[in-house]
Formats: sequence, C-alpha cells, structure tokens
Amino acid sequence: MLESFSFKKKITALIAVSVAGLCVFTGASFVELRYSIIDGRTAQLTTAVKSARSIAASFQALAAAGKVPEAEAKKEAMDALRAIRYGAESKDYVYIFSSKFEGVMHPFKTEWDGNNLLGKVRNSKGVDTIEELITAANTSADGTAFVPGEFPRPGTQTAVPKLQYVTSIKEWGWVVGSGVSSTRQFARPCSSSWPSPARSSWSSEVSASSSRAVSCARSAETRRRPSTR
Repeated sequence: MLESFSFKKKITALIAVSVAGLCVFTGASFVELRYSIIDGRTAQLTTAVKSARSIAASFQALAAAGKVPEAEAKKEAMDALRAIRYGAESKDYVYIFSSKFEGVMHPFKTEWDGNNLLGKVRNSKGVDTIEELITAANTSADGTAFVPGEFPRPGTQTAVPKLQYVTSIKEWGWVVGSGVSSTRQFARPCSSSWPSPARSSWSSEVSASSSRAVSCARSAETRRRPSTR
C-alpha cells in the first residue's frame, strides 16, 4: 500500500503513526502512574489503621488482665489514636466509632463523641456513611473492610471521594478506621483483603507512636503493681 504513496505522503503517514503510538504510550503511562499513586495511598491507609489497632489492642489486653482499669485503658487508647497523623502533609487521621453507631473519638469532629450518629451523616447519594462503615467491619470475616465513599476534608464542607479502611476491636465494641481522599473516584475492591502494603517512609512514625503508647500502658501497669516490700 505504501508503494502507491508519494514520498511526502509516506513521511506524513510514518509521522502520524509515530505520534499515535506516542499518545497511546503516554496515556498508558499516565494510567499506570495514577494507579501507583492510589496503591501508595492505600498502603499508607492500611498500615496506619493496623498500627492504630495494635495500640488500642495493647491497652485492651491490659484491662482484660485486670492490670489497668478499663475506663482508664480506653482513655489512654483514645488519646494515643487521637494524636496519630500520617500522609505526605500529615493531615490524615484515625477515628473510632462504636458498634452501636456512636462516636467514640474523632480528632476533628469532637461533637460526635458519645452521640448516636445513625442517620446523621449521609453522602451525596443518601447513603448513611457511619452505618456503612460499621456494618462493613462487623460483617467482615476478618473484622476489616475497605469502604469507598465520600467525606469532606478537614476544614472543608465539600465532600470528596474517600477510601475508608476499618477494623474492629470486638472486646470493646470499637471500630477503628481512617480514610484517604482523592479527586478521582476509587474503584470498589472485590474483597476486604488487598495485597499487604510495603512499609512506607512515614510508617516508622506510626510505629513510634505505637511504641510510646505501649510504653505508657506498661508504665500504668507498673504504677499499679503491688509492692513486694
């Protein structure tokens, strides 16, 4: 077919094919980059929530063993989780709801703490956000779940797509979770079990928070240990 083309047309056709190929390659690279960014944010999200759960679980274990009063253990756990920040700008946070749809601890929505939130927080589609999060955690086989939805960023009123990850602490009836925002809609995962994330640069900070919380718990235990003298 090219034999019937003039030299000029052949050059034009080759350039057109090259440009088209470059466009396809650029588009594919952009898509791959976008999903890489989303995967990185998801890794941060899951690591933060798992670390937060470990902190709370350490206090729950002390209370269950009778070494620390449960009310104090819960307060120490809430204070430790309230201080967690992660992400590139250290603006992402962790929250706690109860399995009875009550607010337990939210660093930016303190008015929710102790109140029943069922039916009070809905997204643009009318879905009850709190009910969806807690139900997902309570009905999951392993107590964890990813929940795509919408929620305003701290300090704003406009809801944006947000991927939530939640995990349950059944002994206290808590659901611990966090979410990462994106200007693009997240795809709903097929299950709650996503690939295990690699440790990211900020994970050491969360681990440090976990170590400090456990240290505080042990100190509390030591203060209450009867003297043998």
